[in-house]
Amino acid sequence: LQVILAGVCFGFLGVFGRWAFEVGLQPTELLGSRFLLASLLTAVLCGWRFGCRSLQISRANLFHFALLGLLGYAVFSSFYFLSLQRLSITLAVLLLYTFPIWVTLGGALFFKDRLTWIQLTYVPVALVGLVLLIGFDFHVQQATGLVYGLIAAITYAAYILLSGPWLRAQNPFVAIFYIQFFAGLALFAAGFQSWERSLQVFQLGWPMILGLAVVC
Repeated sequence: LQVILAGVCFGFLGVFGRWAFEVGLQPTELLGSRFLLASLLTAVLCGWRFGCRSLQISRANLFHFALLGLLGYAVFSSFYFLSLQRLSITLAVLLLYTFPIWVTLGGALFFKDRLTWIQLTYVPVALVGLVLLIGFDFHVQQATGLVYGLIAAITYAAYILLSGPWLRAQNPFVAIFYIQFFAGLALFAAGFQSWERSLQVFQLGWPMILGLAVVC
C-alpha cells in the first residue's frame, strides 16, 4: 500500500510542474522553494516525533546527505522539470520511468549485482504498462527535452544506488530533511534573482510549491 501511494504521489510531479510553468515560474525557482519548504516541514515532523536532538548527525552523514541532495535531488529534479518544459507530460514521465533500467545496469556494473532473465523482462513489461496507463501523447517541442529526460532518469538511478548503502542505518525522516535542505539551498541559490522576485514566486506559485512539498 505504501509503495502504491508513493507512486501515485510521485506521479503528481509533472502535473504541479506544468501548472507552475503556466504561471511563469522557472524550474530552479519552483524546485528551490519546494525543497526548502519540504525540509522545514520535515524538520518540524522530526522534532515532534523524535525530539530536536534527532537532527544531530555526524560529519560523515552530513557529507553523504549533502551529496545526495546536490547531485541527487537537485540535479535529477532540475533535468526532469527541464524536460517537462520541452516534452508532453506523458513522454517526460515515460523517460523518467526508464530509471529501473539504469538502476539494473548500474547495480550490475558498479555493485556487482547479479542479473537474471526475470529481472531483464521486468523493465519492458513495466514500460508497456506505463504507456497503456498514461497514454500515447508523445509530443516533442524541443529535442533537447529527450536528452534532459534521460539525464533525469540516469541521475535518479544514481541517487537510488548511492542512497541504498548510505541510508540503510539512518532515520529516514532525518535523512530526508538534510537531503531536501541541501537540494533546496542549491536550487534556490541557482535561481535567485532578487528578493522581490522570490516573493513574486511564492505569490504566483504557492499552491504548486505547497503541493509539491506535501504530496511529492
